[in-house]
Amino acid sequence: MGNAGQYAFRALVTEDRQIWAFYARGGVVEGVVQGTVTYSPSGFSGNGFDYNLPLVARTGVTISGTARERQSMEGAVRLPSSTITFSGSYDSSYDSPPADATGTWQVRAASASGTVTTTVTVGSDGSVSATTPYCSGTGTLTVRSSGKGVYNLAVTFDGASCEFDGQTLGGVVVVRNTGSGQEMVAAALLPDRSTGFFAIGTR
Repeated sequence: MGNAGQYAFRALVTEDRQIWAFYARGGVVEGVVQGTVTYSPSGFSGNGFDYNLPLVARTGVTISGTARERQSMEGAVRLPSSTITFSGSYDSSYDSPPADATGTWQVRAASASGTVTTTVTVGSDGSVSATTPYCSGTGTLTVRSSGKGVYNLAVTFDGASCEFDGQTLGGVVVVRNTGSGQEMVAAALLPDRSTGFFAIGTR
């Protein structure tokens, strides 16, 4: 967790070197940077895409920086016309199994077609279901083999007016315990990484 200019950001770097970095302003998620990084003694670097929701745009980016193991990270995301720097501190909950997600969540989700607020239900078997005025979604949350504090997410949508009708998206979910309850952060992309959705839930 940390800051990136005018944005608050939360970055997840998984054991298979995938990075998912949410950025938000005023408590509203405005986009996600997703890509792959490699490590060296001098730091990390990689490439991916910036999915900017207000601009409805996917832009290729390069990512680089330095990290102190289980302490902090700082670096930069370079777009064709600008560079965004970021810094943040380590969240030790990543080294523990993910917090229990079973139950009902109030979720605000965003994609290229807009933002919607809905209720998401997670079953004790990891099943996921949600319904909006435009579509319904069903899927699964699966604990990763590494046992780290992140779930794999797969969800399929249905609905004639649904942006992702008949398509399955894959991504990640992180559940955090907060002082007043729990927070869920989720991101998922189509297999070709052309677009996806991003969400924050509370309970």
